[in-house]
Amino acid sequence: RAVDLSSEYLISSTHNKIIMTSSEAIRHHIGGLVLLKLYL
Repeated sequence: RAVDLSSEYLISSTHNKIIMTSSEAIRHHIGGLVLLKLYL
């Protein structure tokens, strides 16, 4: 059971990291678009 818990924890933490990095990438993309609009 401990092995199951550790694997579940690994999967959930990896999932959270993927969500965080994707949201950060979207934020950077939107920030870049805003900067482009400001400069143009």
